[in-house]
Amino acid sequence: MKTLLLKASLTRMGRIKDGSVNLSFNTMEEIDSDSFKLMDEYFRQDGWLAFQMNEYDGSEVPKENAQVEGSKSPSTYLRICLFAKHMASGGTKDNFPIYYNKIMAGFAKAVNDTYPGEN
Repeated sequence: MKTLLLKASLTRMGRIKDGSVNLSFNTMEEIDSDSFKLMDEYFRQDGWLAFQMNEYDGSEVPKENAQVEGSKSPSTYLRICLFAKHMASGGTKDNFPIYYNKIMAGFAKAVNDTYPGEN
């Protein structure tokens, strides 16, 4: 897969509850169609972010896939997010299973409605 290499400026950073960091970058020039298509392919995908002030030769990019050891599966992460949302809206641990089942049933219905015949 191609490497997305853009002139960019780090514009914002902030810590997230789980200890990770939210980063924002702005490109320093217009993006051509091929680079934008590549960004679209990479959207919401795991990978490595390399940022170095100017002198970059690409030799320091890891060869292995970006997978945090001990990281949660997508389904576990979704459950954690739903639990946090449930608690933030006044829910309790005791009534979370009911909320979770209702949300997951709605999600399954939305998937089946969007992609009929593919289940």
